[in-house]
Amino acid sequence: MKGAVQATYQRSFNRFELKYIVSAEQVNRLLSMAGDYIDVDHHGDPQGKYRISSLYYDSPDYTAFWEKLDGVKFRRKVRLRQYGMSMGDQVFLEIKQRIDRTVQKRRTVLNSDRLLSALEGRRGDSAHYLGDAVFDEAYCLIARDHMKPKVITSYDRRAFMGRYDPGLRVTIDTNVRWRAFRGTFECSPTKDPFILPPSQFVLEIKCNNMIPTWICAILNRMNLTLHRFSKYCGAIDKHVYGGYHL
Repeated sequence: MKGAVQATYQRSFNRFELKYIVSAEQVNRLLSMAGDYIDVDHHGDPQGKYRISSLYYDSPDYTAFWEKLDGVKFRRKVRLRQYGMSMGDQVFLEIKQRIDRTVQKRRTVLNSDRLLSALEGRRGDSAHYLGDAVFDEAYCLIARDHMKPKVITSYDRRAFMGRYDPGLRVTIDTNVRWRAFRGTFECSPTKDPFILPPSQFVLEIKCNNMIPTWICAILNRMNLTLHRFSKYCGAIDKHVYGGYHL
């Protein structure tokens, strides 16, 4: 479309994810055993740390929330994601899609100026982004299901990459908080309520093809139990349902 602003970055990929709720002691034990196989993610500080905030969209009857709880094998959700403490000039627009056990993510980086209003369908602002494939898909999903921004989740992430396994990522999230959307993306790293107690960490193992045998051996040795935890669902459960479901 003439005059449309193209994204500076687009990416689409499939991956598998394993998720666990662990303690600080378990985190330290895992990193000690995995140290020869992983490197610090260069996107973070020297320890691989950075902050993530995500704004999630959902329908009036919270379709994305209930599809997750009901275990629907094909489901999609739309979110905006930023890195750091405040909204910068650019933000990731993401469509996260699950097909059975495979996660597919489509994402694009767009200028944050007027993006929220553009996704609401305001003519002048939405025309600014049309022509970007991810925006077009998100725009259609939001319009079809009458989605609105619902909650923001925020947390501190420590991330690692596989030294010998391309596509492998190990992430550890802590200080997992939420707040209702109130018109702005900003959130407080100290005042917003917790989704999980600060003594609990979300450990995720993510890979593009198959889980390496060495990390399977570590997980088995630690006797960890898979936990299908969703930060978004945890936030919605507390915000809408008083923590009744999770």
